[in-house]
Amino acid sequence: MTNTSDLAPVVLPPASRGFPWATAAKIAAAASAVGGVLLHLIGATANQAYYEQWGLDPAMFPKATDLTLVLGYQAMLGGFAKFVGLVIRDYWPWLLGYGIVMGLSLWGAEVAAGRGWFEPIRSTLVRKEKVVRIVTVIVISIVLFAVAVPVAISAAFLALAGPLTVGDAYGRQVVEDQLTDFKLGCSNVAARARCATVTRNGDLVGQGYLIGASETHVALFSAESNRTMVVERADLQIVGAPRLTAYPKNWPTADIK
Repeated sequence: MTNTSDLAPVVLPPASRGFPWATAAKIAAAASAVGGVLLHLIGATANQAYYEQWGLDPAMFPKATDLTLVLGYQAMLGGFAKFVGLVIRDYWPWLLGYGIVMGLSLWGAEVAAGRGWFEPIRSTLVRKEKVVRIVTVIVISIVLFAVAVPVAISAAFLALAGPLTVGDAYGRQVVEDQLTDFKLGCSNVAARARCATVTRNGDLVGQGYLIGASETHVALFSAESNRTMVVERADLQIVGAPRLTAYPKNWPTADIK
C-alpha cells in the first residue's frame, strides 16, 4: 500500500480571472442613468430658455422625453464645440507657450537627471528622512485644507450648475441664430428661411416664421412687426416652404409667398 504521507502535494494553478463583465455592466448602467438625467436636464433647460428668449411661456410648448434627450445631446455637443473653438481662437498663444514651456521643462529635467545634478538633493533627503516626513505631512495638510477643499467645492458646484448653464446658453444662441436669418423678412425672396401661412377654416390667422409648436398651440414670429404670436392649434392649416442653403438655378422664388 502506498503511504499517503509520501505523496507530493498537488499545487493547483491559480484560477484565471476573466473580464469582470458583471461589474462593467453595472458601471455602464449607472453611467447611462446619470447621462440620461443630465441630457434631459440640459434639454429641458434649453427648451425653457428658447421660448423665454422669444418672450413666450415655455409651459405651452413642452417636449416629449425623447425629443428632450435629443435636444440635450445637441446642446451638449454645441456647447463643447463652441468652448473648444473659443479656447483655440482666443487663447492659442497661451496654449502654444504652455506647450513650449512644458516641453523645455521635461527636456531639462531629463538632462539634469542624466548628468547627476539631482544627486546632492537626493542624498540630503535620504540623510534627513525624518525631517522630510514632517515637512511632507505639513505641506499635504496645507494643500488639503487650503487648496483641495475649495477646489472640490468649486468642482461640485460647476458639475451641478454646468448642465443648466449649457442648456440656457444653447437655447438663447439658437434664438440669436434664427433672428439673423429672419431679419430679411418674409417678402425677401433671397432669404433662406421661409415664412409660413397659417389659416383656420379658410381665414388668414397669421403669417410669419414658425418658431414653435405643441399639441395645443403654434408660435409665429413676424419680422415686420418684430412680435411673436401664439394661436391655438385646433383646425389650423399651416402652409410652409422648404429652407434651402442655396437656391438652385431656375428656382421659382417669385412664386413663393
